[in-house]
Amino acid sequence: VSLDGVLYFSGQDEETGRELWSYDPATSTLELVADILEGPKPSTPNFLAVFNDEVYFRAFTFGSKKELWHYDPDTGLAVQTPDIRDPDSAAPAEMTPLGGQLYFRAFDDPVGDELWRYDPETNAHTLVVDIVPGPQIGEPRHLRVVDGRLYFIARAPNEGPWQQIWEYDPATDAAEMKVVLPAGDEGAEWR
Repeated sequence: VSLDGVLYFSGQDEETGRELWSYDPATSTLELVADILEGPKPSTPNFLAVFNDEVYFRAFTFGSKKELWHYDPDTGLAVQTPDIRDPDSAAPAEMTPLGGQLYFRAFDDPVGDELWRYDPETNAHTLVVDIVPGPQIGEPRHLRVVDGRLYFIARAPNEGPWQQIWEYDPATDAAEMKVVLPAGDEGAEWR
């Protein structure tokens, strides 16, 4: 991802393993910006997104947990957001900014893999919608913003993988299934 003319990415060397790096094309400077798991153990940052003038990403933490982190280039600090699923991994993915919030897919035992959001003002996570009620997973994928609304593909119970298109409107805080796609072996995808 790019923030203020600097590229941020998951890079690897022998001393640090795979960690968060930056490259500034204006100065040709390559720099390790966050060694979350110090030493050669990799934190493997992925699902990078620019939000609120910071770089947000998923990283492995101690105990092989995958959690939501953010890096502030002004302070040079990488900080983990509060746990969603303590002491286990929430595995947030597909971070997507919309209207001052960061939306993503994450796992928690009572609801499974569902749509969540992070509010940097309150430093809190909130479940947006439990697509498949209970511990079954809705597994929202391919989050996209169109005209101020969040669209995604989700699993439909007994319909095959990723067979529903959903819409979330932050103005009304309402999510609804818009259409069931024709059944197929692989389900639907958009990129």
